[in-house]
Amino acid sequence: CVIFLPSACPLLGALCFGNLCKECGVVERLSDTMQNALINIVTIFLGLMFIVMGNYMPKMSYENSKQYIKIVPKSEKIFMQMIRVLGYTYIIGGIFIIAALFVSNLAAFIIILGLCVLVFVESLYFSLKNS
Repeated sequence: CVIFLPSACPLLGALCFGNLCKECGVVERLSDTMQNALINIVTIFLGLMFIVMGNYMPKMSYENSKQYIKIVPKSEKIFMQMIRVLGYTYIIGGIFIIAALFVSNLAAFIIILGLCVLVFVESLYFSLKNS
């Protein structure tokens, strides 16, 4: 896999290292930290990243977005409406990702899955509205 996709090497290395620490049992404290505290810290940073992205999205301009995004709505009004709604969704999503730390794994999975479906439906709505 690494021969065909060298950029995946750090991810595979991290997965192998995590599995090694979990299975060997010699580094029990490191394994416990990686399973509990570290995953909580990463989840908090992920939620904060979504909140920051959601705050930034409505500030994007239509002209600059045409340079970086391949599919941009024809109307600037539809673009601004789409960016505003998706920005609010990202903010709410970031809050829910952080809140998912305090619920069970099944509830957190349902929350994240619901957010993914919501973003997909919003994107589909605006793409149909654009055409």
